[in-house]
Amino acid sequence: MKKSVKCIIAGGIIAIAGAGLFATTLAYGATGYSSRFLTIGFDRDDREFEIGFPDDDYDDWYHRDNAESSYINWDFSQYASSETRPNVESSASVPDDNVASSAPANPSDLSAADIQSLLIDVNSAAVSVRLGTSFDIESRGVSDLSWSHDQSNGIVRIDSDEKVERFDDDSRWVRITLPRDAVLTSFGAQIERGELDLHNLSVQDLAAYLGSGDIDIEYADVVNAALETGTGDIGFENGTADNLSMIIGAGEGDLETSTVGSLSAMIGAGDFDGSGTLQNFSVITGVGDIEMSVNGSASDYYVALETGLGTIQTPSGTSRGSTTLGSEGAVYTGTVQTGTGAIEFRFR
Repeated sequence: MKKSVKCIIAGGIIAIAGAGLFATTLAYGATGYSSRFLTIGFDRDDREFEIGFPDDDYDDWYHRDNAESSYINWDFSQYASSETRPNVESSASVPDDNVASSAPANPSDLSAADIQSLLIDVNSAAVSVRLGTSFDIESRGVSDLSWSHDQSNGIVRIDSDEKVERFDDDSRWVRITLPRDAVLTSFGAQIERGELDLHNLSVQDLAAYLGSGDIDIEYADVVNAALETGTGDIGFENGTADNLSMIIGAGEGDLETSTVGSLSAMIGAGDFDGSGTLQNFSVITGVGDIEMSVNGSASDYYVALETGLGTIQTPSGTSRGSTTLGSEGAVYTGTVQTGTGAIEFRFR
């Protein structure tokens, strides 16, 4: 069987898997989600949050660094149950009067040093996190929203179990403000249906999962980031990351003017558009176009490009099937592959 035919079949499999991603998520509900590529759970009994790529040789969940044998621990279970959170400074429900309201118990009393981790478990809402003068939580239409702060480890948790038949980001939202000098050790979010917008965050480990909805991250400085949505778009703009993973069932991926050490992007059905300073990268779509503009020169990279059905446009010209740029043994490597779609790749 020719390589291009294999690519089409592989692309079809990825697209089918992507289409089933959201359905699987709904079937699992709030207890968690597991696919071939990613496992995430947020146990509502013991409050355990885990996200990562499973590996049979390890007991915990790990994110596999792209094309390498090293592993990054994504296990948040140390933040898990109430047994490990004995000193809760404050826990209060946020009332809803169909108008924006701030959480009681003076969240503004928490300084940047008091907040080491932020974990969010909201069923249906548009969630945004930005920097401001002090810590604050505002909401509209989320009647059961609650938050807590663990004084012993600096973990802030924000929760809502309430489900709605129809989601409207104008009438159902949560807005979180962090102090301007906040630098988080970890950020984790699970939203079944809604949106997630993060702006100007500095965080070591960032993990986010949406069953349905968009993830938009701008001006972030992160070490490791794992992002997934069943159906929706993922955008990472004007940011930096040592390791960045995007998984999209059906939707578009956008990496704009960013600096990333290791990028792994997988899309079942949808386009990918990437630009910036990238070192090692792997971009795969089942059905969709890929357009990439990478800072650097061909002498620094060895890039393999392949499409099952479509054209490949590079500085060397237009071709079909597969082609390569640079030479083997280069400092950086890249893979760009689509089952059905066009590829445009250039250096700048």
